[in-house]
Amino acid sequence: MKRLLRGGVRGLAAAPERLLRASFGAPPRSDRGIEQDLHTHVLLSLMRLGRLGELHHLSPAKARRHYQSDGALVDLPPTSLAERRDFTIPGPAGSLPARLYRPHTEAASLPVLLWFHGGGFVIGGLDTHANACACLASRVGCIVVAVDYRKSPEHKFPCSSDDALASVRWAYAHATELGGDPDRVAIGGDSAGANLCAGLCHRLRDADLPQPALQVLMYPMTQCDAPFPSRTQFGEGALLTTKMIDWFHGHYLGNPEDATSPLVSPLLSARFDALAPALIRTAGFDPLRDEGAAYADTLRAAGIPVDYRCHERLIHGFLTMGGASPANKEAIFELGDDLAVALRRS
Repeated sequence: MKRLLRGGVRGLAAAPERLLRASFGAPPRSDRGIEQDLHTHVLLSLMRLGRLGELHHLSPAKARRHYQSDGALVDLPPTSLAERRDFTIPGPAGSLPARLYRPHTEAASLPVLLWFHGGGFVIGGLDTHANACACLASRVGCIVVAVDYRKSPEHKFPCSSDDALASVRWAYAHATELGGDPDRVAIGGDSAGANLCAGLCHRLRDADLPQPALQVLMYPMTQCDAPFPSRTQFGEGALLTTKMIDWFHGHYLGNPEDATSPLVSPLLSARFDALAPALIRTAGFDPLRDEGAAYADTLRAAGIPVDYRCHERLIHGFLTMGGASPANKEAIFELGDDLAVALRRS
């Protein structure tokens, strides 16, 4: 099955819609009556046949290997850059691996986007998100610094949050020497990385530290045990399932009380004022859809500027699936364009 996906994903993306519907049937519809992206439906159908993506049956080490190899089958192609280099950032318990992406541009003093990868705090890393980060650097016209924070279960909560705090303080201090604008340092992440960003803004405010110019939250987890309909409506059949969420949380949290910490469940915070402007994107077929929307609404109610959009036809994880569907690629490009506008204004 992996051989089929390796050779056929990009070919399927170019196949006639009529042929795909005849071969794989009509895509499911969401609770809002919107049909799932056809190419995503085809991909999920193939993955179910091969039992791919069911990482909760594996050990964390094996899940990491599978996530990286499977993700490469559906990723964006590489993007040309002026510079891409690995280095380290001082962390609270040792050096943190990081990777810099610099676009082709004559502009000086670029925005800096500090990126925290997704993967449920257990899987993922610099390589799994390399093509997405490179694409954003080029599309936005910014320096992207991706950080590989410590992962669970080897390093449970709050280790990843501590690493995120150390990383943003480093970015504030070193933006100028990177060729960046210290007044336009943004933070962003997808899924678990978005959760880290949301919690980090609360942590910075409570410590009287500067907020980033922007917080970019891609399909964020904002409440550990979220009582929202999308958690059950989309808890099976896609890449992020209820069983996967439980598996991630079981490895991440040291004790049950951690689930209510604002750093784990920022939607449960006592206050939402004095936070960075937010750009939030969710997916219509994602168990985390409703809590992402709820977080956007909560920030707005507290007077925080929010740019929110739900990509109704997509699933969780589309940022690293740009090669599987034209709709995923379009959403990634739109994100880059929206970020470029937001960072010009900040």
